[in-house]
Amino acid sequence: LLVPHGLDPQARSLWSDHAEALPTLLQERDLAGAVERTAGGRLYVVDTARPSRIGSVAKVLDRFSEVIALDTHPSEADDLPRAPLPEAASCTAALACLIAERGLAPTAIEAGVMLVGIHVDTGHFTFPGTTSVDHQGAAHCVAWGGDPAWVGKYAPRGLTRRELFLLEEMAHNARHISVHGMPVVIVHMESKD
Repeated sequence: LLVPHGLDPQARSLWSDHAEALPTLLQERDLAGAVERTAGGRLYVVDTARPSRIGSVAKVLDRFSEVIALDTHPSEADDLPRAPLPEAASCTAALACLIAERGLAPTAIEAGVMLVGIHVDTGHFTFPGTTSVDHQGAAHCVAWGGDPAWVGKYAPRGLTRRELFLLEEMAHNARHISVHGMPVVIVHMESKD
């Protein structure tokens, strides 16, 4: 597994907290060796079919006998060849449904990772394009032992009403200055709590 542009802080935290039960993530510097070991095999590109979004992996696509994109985003002319997936906002949810259809089951930790991914991809089922497949995929993850508490721990939520108020207050108190030709914004704010 390689995440070309790295993990966001929440995903990094989840992966780190459960590293013993999850595959090691390759770093970009490991790519050449990994390609040497797997050249001629099949490469799966997940959550995108666009070569422009896979970083240095795009430079080695020709080293594989087959490249298959697993993606639920709208297709474009220069996309990699795609595997058929059910319509969903979350690629992970679509994959969870296919895994369940085949009678397979990931470990509880893998299911937890998938459940968090579904929540992030769908904005907790509020993003446009969210379908029943997203809900079904999440249900499979919970049935496989995915811990719903992980969603609150690892999936970032929007700002609370109080946080939005503080952000607005900060914006009103922002002072823009220039220091040695560089723009700087200074915010001063006091809060009783």
